[in-house]
Amino acid sequence: MGAALFERGGLVVDAGRGPITDFPPIVSRIAFPPDWRILLIMDPRVEGAHNEAERLAFAGLPRLSPQSAAEICRRALMQIIPGAAERDLAAFGDGVGAIQAILGDHFSFVQGGGRFTSRAVGRVAERLKAWGARGVGQSSWGPTGFAFALDPEQAEYFARRARAEGESGVGIRICGARDRGAEIMEESESPNP
Repeated sequence: MGAALFERGGLVVDAGRGPITDFPPIVSRIAFPPDWRILLIMDPRVEGAHNEAERLAFAGLPRLSPQSAAEICRRALMQIIPGAAERDLAAFGDGVGAIQAILGDHFSFVQGGGRFTSRAVGRVAERLKAWGARGVGQSSWGPTGFAFALDPEQAEYFARRARAEGESGVGIRICGARDRGAEIMEESESPNP
């Protein structure tokens, strides 16, 4: 999925990588609804697994059950993709949230026992969900969490309210999705002072 997102942007669902596949086949790529916003919940005090620690964490995980894998596939194909295509944030968000719960539980034993690497991010994410944000989850190994809002105004409301409740050390950023591929630009040479 990473290569396809880099090349094309948007909402990309892939079929997973096989033992000899370098790049997984793309199942779906659609434009992300332009009004929707993503709230990023960040805790700079915590670091998610990466490099060797990530490899070891993956190696220590049990296999995902066939039932969980089937539910993830069902939610992606029957709820997330149609929800985004029809601009139905409730359907999309409920699908994302369900997948995040499955994966959060699966990864919990290598994340200190919880669905979120940062407990503070998890508390903010749960508050956002209670206030009406959809699709609450964690990006990869965290510590960044996320939630979706219907439009910029709703996102600002959620962010203001979360900041007012003041989870120490946790920041909130609002962004939109990128519906085009990455651009690589050379930095212009800066003149010597």
